[in-house]
Amino acid sequence: METLLEMLRRRDLDGIWRRYCGFLDLAPAQFQQAQDRLLAEQLVAWRTSRLVRRVFGGTVPATVAEFRERAPLTTYEDYADVLLQRNDAFLVEPTYEWVRTLGRSGPGGHKWVPVTRGMYQDIADAAVGVFIHGTCTRRGEIRLRERDRVIFALAPLPFISGLALRAMREQFNFRTWPPYDQAIRMEYAPRLQDAIRLSYLRGLDYIWGITSQAVALSEQMQDAGRPGSPAGGRAWTRDPRAVVRRILGRIRSRVRGSPLRPRDIWNVKGVLTGGMDTASFRERVRSLWGQYPREVYACAELGFLAHTHYAGGGLVMRHTAGYLEFIPLEDYRRWKDDRSVRPPLLRLSELREGCEYALVGTSFKGGVLVRYVIGDSLAVLSLRDEAAGVHVPQFEVRDRVDDVIDVAGFTRLTGRTIWTAVEQSGVPYVDWVVAKEAGPEGPVLHLYLEPRGEAGSEERVRDLVHERLRQADEGYRDLQDMAGIRPLAVTLLSAGTFARYFKERLAAGHDTAHSRPCHMNPKAEAVSRLRSMSGMRL
Repeated sequence: METLLEMLRRRDLDGIWRRYCGFLDLAPAQFQQAQDRLLAEQLVAWRTSRLVRRVFGGTVPATVAEFRERAPLTTYEDYADVLLQRNDAFLVEPTYEWVRTLGRSGPGGHKWVPVTRGMYQDIADAAVGVFIHGTCTRRGEIRLRERDRVIFALAPLPFISGLALRAMREQFNFRTWPPYDQAIRMEYAPRLQDAIRLSYLRGLDYIWGITSQAVALSEQMQDAGRPGSPAGGRAWTRDPRAVVRRILGRIRSRVRGSPLRPRDIWNVKGVLTGGMDTASFRERVRSLWGQYPREVYACAELGFLAHTHYAGGGLVMRHTAGYLEFIPLEDYRRWKDDRSVRPPLLRLSELREGCEYALVGTSFKGGVLVRYVIGDSLAVLSLRDEAAGVHVPQFEVRDRVDDVIDVAGFTRLTGRTIWTAVEQSGVPYVDWVVAKEAGPEGPVLHLYLEPRGEAGSEERVRDLVHERLRQADEGYRDLQDMAGIRPLAVTLLSAGTFARYFKERLAAGHDTAHSRPCHMNPKAEAVSRLRSMSGMRL
């Protein structure tokens, strides 16, 4: 298939837009027709897979209607015995690449997912579309230029982001900082320091990374050359190219009447980000770069699902990533409590503005996942954007819907991890809950804990639990070491708070099993009641 570079060199701009961005032009009916056609092709391919036949109890559905009627909801556990062994014999076709997710299959084990050649090509097209939409200001505009410069701020293979970067380089002659062949062999911190050096010496066009990482990197970039900064004493900061870039940046910042920001040093085409916490960092990105980030939504299981469009609205789903279905959030929670419940699964045209849904995806192009519960909560911001000519729903990714909390894209903390950290901290306690909240500097992991007796100050408890979390979870440790983020906050509740909450819930008619708040991400009203009850007497 022709690459983006070949199409750009012969100036086929209309063809580029249709291939990489044409999904924006679909009406809801067209979107669903395309989804049904791709699923029908997948049903035929699945007949050769022992793993998929097992999921369906022996026989793969023959039609889309039968699939909608029969297909079960699945989780990684339904595939783990095959996928953890990375055994192609049970799959549809040979695997092109194995990627791993942020999640774990068990103690010490990572979840592995196969990517077929067709899926890889779709990821490549999606990555190119991200860069087109991340820089254009109107429909049909292509601002990509040969040898554009991109900071390599993504996780390398075996993560999906590393696969996307490799696929994108096969489509176009981007230059990455550091150069790709070097970057994939470098540790994270040295890689970013070299990216900063090259950005000062040779310029920069794009940043692409997890939002929290992009913010931390941007703040290091603006401080480079200052005494005490990671790059402060390095020889390259005295290179005339770097010196001139900072002098011109200071002049621009004085004209703006504000402190020096990366926007004064570089005029980038786009800041491309992803991760659960993008909304929390939007304003900080704008302050740093003078533009809002363009968001990408992807997962290892299905690839690139959605990204924001040129008009800056919400996420728009790509019809080729997988067969997309949506469970209303309350129905999802009922299914989570009782797997015998069969929740309604809605298609894109059946969604309602302002509602939240759990996303379910089915693999296309030779993948093996059937109605896979991804575990993300998506809110429908609008059903269409008439001004931009987008006629399908636009979304915002809110959070994880299960008992896992995603922290800045670095890690997903389980209840067991947090419980172990609280236990091992030595702080005597009655009970606790932890909620991810929006803070002025980004997302906050807020621990509400009722101590048993004297526990000391909130600062002491925070330091003790924080240190145990660093020991227990590598991703949490990287959050501070690599991105400079320390997200934990602690509020100590007064004696008897959880007893009062339990008593109130029982009086309201709830059973004992549902009279205690969830430990992980309880509802906002539950946190509010705990806070208010903390000052009450039993």
